[in-house]
Amino acid sequence: GAAAEIRDALMVSLAQIELNHPWRPDAVVIIRGGGAVNDMAWLNDYALVRCVCELEIPVLTGIGHERDSTMLDEVANQRYDTPSKVIAGIERTIVQRTREAQSLFDQVSQQAHRSLERTKQSVEQTFVTVQSGARQTLADTQADATALLGEVKLSAAYALRAASEAIQRDMADVRHLAHRQVAQAQREVPALMTDIRSEARQVLRTAQVRTEADWRFVVEYATTELRHQKEAVERTYAETTNRAHQTISDARERSQALVREITGQGPEQTLGRGFALVRDAEGRTVTSVNSDSPELVIQFRDGERHARFTKGPAPEAMATPGKIDIFKRNDNP
Repeated sequence: GAAAEIRDALMVSLAQIELNHPWRPDAVVIIRGGGAVNDMAWLNDYALVRCVCELEIPVLTGIGHERDSTMLDEVANQRYDTPSKVIAGIERTIVQRTREAQSLFDQVSQQAHRSLERTKQSVEQTFVTVQSGARQTLADTQADATALLGEVKLSAAYALRAASEAIQRDMADVRHLAHRQVAQAQREVPALMTDIRSEARQVLRTAQVRTEADWRFVVEYATTELRHQKEAVERTYAETTNRAHQTISDARERSQALVREITGQGPEQTLGRGFALVRDAEGRTVTSVNSDSPELVIQFRDGERHARFTKGPAPEAMATPGKIDIFKRNDNP
């Protein structure tokens, strides 16, 4: 109903204001014009009245006419008879609060002005006092400093004189002590040098004896090692020589066998039976009468002859002593 709608609208509005603004409203105003008593019955709703009671914000009501009275009027912080009186009351409150604020502002301003004047006077008095005291203190300090400076100069002169006398006495003592130590050192140095020379000779003799013994040991050890190495080299040389001779002998035998094998496989035996080996000018074996090479070399058992292929009868001008006759090429074998 209307009471629930008013309650919900009121709570939603307050929540939105609290969410979107850093401030809260000063008051909640519920107003309604006059009317029949039944039309105002919803203003007596318990839930609405309880909601108004639980609000932390002041609630102002102005419902109907002066004769009208509802439960909301009973629980409101301020009740007005009519809506117009609510507006007038709010206006009076604003004016009153404004006047009070203005009055308080005036009081604060006056109080601040008086405090400022008192502070200014106090500062001026303090400045005068401090300035006077500073001048007096400065004068006293200058006087004290002058007196103290004189005392310091006098004390420094006394201290300087005493230090000079003490230094002179100390220098005399140092010179005397230095002379005595130098004389004592001059007396002790010859004996000390004699002891040092004696010890040095003894150490040198000991080192010489040890060095000779070490040298003999090194020479003997080196001689023994050299003899062993020489014997090992001689044995290695003998073994290497024997293996080399054996290898050469084996290679000679294999070479001779290979030569015999090659000789047995060559054309010499065949040539000895009446055959001949024909090659061209480049040394290639000719096995057919269709060879294109005109120059031929014919190898016999005991030598070679040169020949030339020609077609038709061989001219007499081409016959050359020392060569065999020129054979006619047979195209139809």
